[in-house]
Amino acid sequence: MMKKESKLIMVEESKLKELRLGLNELKLSVGDQLLRKKVERLINLFEENGTEEQEESIADKIYKKMKETEDSELNVKLYMLYRKLEEGKVDEAEALRQYNIFIGQEYKSSYVF
Repeated sequence: MMKKESKLIMVEESKLKELRLGLNELKLSVGDQLLRKKVERLINLFEENGTEEQEESIADKIYKKMKETEDSELNVKLYMLYRKLEEGKVDEAEALRQYNIFIGQEYKSSYVF
């Protein structure tokens, strides 16, 4: 039996992050358990290839942004999200989804002069 040769491809890191985020959002929105399991298997492919270890955890991202921001309302939202994540009340996928919503609102609510 011949062994198949594995080929490596180069993909922009931003595209991989976008794909992973889309898969996590899909996992959260799907009601069908069978389909959810299939999406989880796709997400696990990223983890098997070590892409997950290269970036900081979502808890670290939230904490860092919470300390950086000067917007007190955003700071409170991020603090509450950080606490929920640390206490296990939300999983990482949901925390990432909420984090992206909060950060998106930050840029939409600021004025440009």
